[in-house]
Amino acid sequence: MRRGFAASTIAAPLLPAISVRNPRRAGRRARPGQPGQSLVMAAFTLFAVVMMALMVLGIERTASLRIRLQLAADTAALSTAQVQANALAQIAWINEGMASIYYDLMRACVDTAATAVLAEAAEGKG
Repeated sequence: MRRGFAASTIAAPLLPAISVRNPRRAGRRARPGQPGQSLVMAAFTLFAVVMMALMVLGIERTASLRIRLQLAADTAALSTAQVQANALAQIAWINEGMASIYYDLMRACVDTAATAVLAEAAEGKG
């Protein structure tokens, strides 16, 4: 019995056609009319990878824009709150000054009235 004879006769119907001349084509069947099929698959794969990269860049740009807009809105809100706080502080200062003036005026009026009453009372006794 020759070496490898039995294995080749049993496995022969199960294996695809193997080219003995080119061992790199051992597992593939030659398909006429379909040259460059791997190039088409590579092009589709490259297209998909480029689209995913562009999508990631678009998402990053959108997120960056939203962050910048939120920062601008927060800055505007803080600035508005500071302006309002300064205005309320000025109003409080004005109110304090008005209260002081009203107090001084009322005290002068009461002192004048009390002096007049005391003067009339002193005249009436005398």
